[in-house]
Amino acid sequence: MPERRDDHPGPERNDDGPEDGHDAEEQLRRAVQQERHRLDARRFFEAAPFYRVQFELNGTVSLGKKDYKYWPDRPPAAATRWRVISTHRDLDEAEQRLRFITSPHVYYDERGRLAQAPSTS
Repeated sequence: MPERRDDHPGPERNDDGPEDGHDAEEQLRRAVQQERHRLDARRFFEAAPFYRVQFELNGTVSLGKKDYKYWPDRPPAAATRWRVISTHRDLDEAEQRLRFITSPHVYYDERGRLAQAPSTS
């Protein structure tokens, strides 16, 4: 077995404490705090409506779909955003688009009466 040499310089170490300047208890406290913040952001996201209609300054109306992007430095509500999926002239047009997106499929028979959906098997 080779002999260990003490004259070889190793990585510099600071024995005053952890590298980031915080002891283990403080690191744990910060980790717990960040996890609570992330969970609060997720709860807000889950509780928020899936779509949003917003009146814009230029007079148009935008239809937005919920989106999630976590920001540790911002309030939990900032993680929930609504990405604009369409812009409309007025509220009626935006609501019509929303009904189109969210409505179920409706089937009619050859006489124009409501019919059941075709089976997938």
